[in-house]
Amino acid sequence: MKYYRIIIAAVLAASLASCSTSPGTSAASSSQQGSVSAADSNSEVSASEPAEEYTGTAAPGSDMSIQAAIASSHWEVKEIESDGDEESYIPEERYDRAVIGSDNRVRITDTSAYPFSCIAYMKIHMRCGCSSTGTGYMVGPKTLLTAGHCLMCTDHHQGADYIDFYFGYKDDYNYFLKYSDGTTYWYGTDFPDGYTKGAEQWDYGLVQMQWNVGDTTGYFGIASLTDSDLASSGYNLVGYRNGVMKADYGWVSNITHYNFDHNADTEPGYSGCPLFDNDYYATAINIASAWDNSHNIARRINDELYDFILEKKYE
Repeated sequence: MKYYRIIIAAVLAASLASCSTSPGTSAASSSQQGSVSAADSNSEVSASEPAEEYTGTAAPGSDMSIQAAIASSHWEVKEIESDGDEESYIPEERYDRAVIGSDNRVRITDTSAYPFSCIAYMKIHMRCGCSSTGTGYMVGPKTLLTAGHCLMCTDHHQGADYIDFYFGYKDDYNYFLKYSDGTTYWYGTDFPDGYTKGAEQWDYGLVQMQWNVGDTTGYFGIASLTDSDLASSGYNLVGYRNGVMKADYGWVSNITHYNFDHNADTEPGYSGCPLFDNDYYATAINIASAWDNSHNIARRINDELYDFILEKKYE
């Protein structure tokens, strides 16, 4: 398979000076209509079923000046054929402040430092009237990965009406960047039987933003690894719960074509958060916990999902 990587030669010239660069914290998607966990019944979702596509338009935040920042910026994009994986983009001014937590979960106190700057605290408003929070992470200038159930109400089978994405979140008035403009999104299933066994295979979501948010926040590379490569290394996990960002480190087990278990600590709100290596390549999306809380579950970035991400990223 042939892969490509993007090299960004410059970063945004304009700064979002009105936004704070202080910490935030949060976790997996926590719906007001019920919590999300791995379950035990059947799901009738065909492997050949394409991801559903929806478009949502959020009301722009009055303090969101990303359009002006992008309009005044200059960057060079080069496409280079490579036999590697889809690379990360690290904004130069934040690279030397990146600190990854050890294997005990720790609170991140500078969420504007890469890679934390490209992880979003999501406030999601569903078409059915439900609301939830979750985590997502940038994998391109406009492209964000998250859990499918962060974009679709599993109780009422209706998608998100609009989403507020906060990067470097501390509170609703203090953050590094907020995006509330139009999005197009896709998810693997609309959970016709709720979150039942088998749904975790399709619990992925992809959001395409209208503006190049990732040129400011940075973004992760993505990698589709073999089973043996996945099992040979530990992974960082960083997510938001109630606006507070925390990090942990864990190992994977029970690897299948679509999913794997892991032992990094999570909380409700961490749905959609990244598992990534120390080179900032994301390999999975955290999605759920086992009913007995013995382990957590991730949606693996396998070859099919990798190709789907690139297809939408470069459309």
